Amino acid sequence: MQISRMDLDDAGANPQRIAEAIIAQIPDLPRRVPVEEIACALDIVEISVEPLKSFEGVLITSGPEKAEGSILVNARSGLRRRRYTVGHELGHFLHPHHIPPTDGFHCTSEDMALSNAKGNGKRNLQEIQANAFAAELLLPRVLFVRDLQNRRELGLDSIIELSDNYDISKEAVARRYVSLQEEACAIVFSHEGRIRYFCRNDNFPWLDIRSGSAVPEVSTAAKSLGKAGVATNWAVVDAGAWLSSPGRRALCEQTLLQQGGYRMTLLALDDANGEEEDEDMLEASWTPKFRRR
Repeated sequence: MQISRMDLDDAGANPQRIAEAIIAQIPDLPRRVPVEEIACALDIVEISVEPLKSFEGVLITSGPEKAEGSILVNARSGLRRRRYTVGHELGHFLHPHHIPPTDGFHCTSEDMALSNAKGNGKRNLQEIQANAFAAELLLPRVLFVRDLQNRRELGLDSIIELSDNYDISKEAVARRYVSLQEEACAIVFSHEGRIRYFCRNDNFPWLDIRSGSAVPEVSTAAKSLGKAGVATNWAVVDAGAWLSSPGRRALCEQTLLQQGGYRMTLLALDDANGEEEDEDMLEASWTPKFRRR
């Protein structure tokens, strides 16, 4: 594979444009983006998989000019998570303003969950930009939006399928899914009944929750339902459990149980039904009614 770093210069410091400039040089781009081949074509001379204790990924460079680089990824993480880590570290390597510390970039799982809504300071900004690059490279907008348009109804089953198609972790796909989804929705990530973090798109109202707090007791995320890897059915819950200004909306949720006590909960609004139908009726028969694209 041949990719010119010079062709990335016009992208400047915009992570999305840097990734798009790479994608433009790859004809017939597959959904399983060959991220390791791309990294090697862009002067990453080694990608090593090692058991790291405190980090998901490390980028070591030849110097501040970043003529060459090496990436370490955590052997304790799954293959899909490792693919995302390579994309994240490649983002640091290619971003013109990410001057590496003497010992390189050392990135944690928390760093790889940072989004525009979180954190201040130079380091957090760099992690946010590396995440934006990884999402754009591994879940290319031109392909991902088309896949969303082909799926008429919102749901965790779509996230599971997209994770398989793109060979990227469900968590990374879920963040991208919500950010590019036209429908009002949010995704909440929790562990052992405590909220890790959450993402919402601009159409969804503000959430009245914070990292570290307990998931609402009425939520499917708080209940031991089903088995790992299988999404629960959609359920209607009290909007006040999640929203700061619930109004008279109908709030619906669906949870995916994962290994080790991890869960992701998809939240959606159905304003058309929320003010007209009795909640008991919705609980029994509600199906998400989203616009056809």
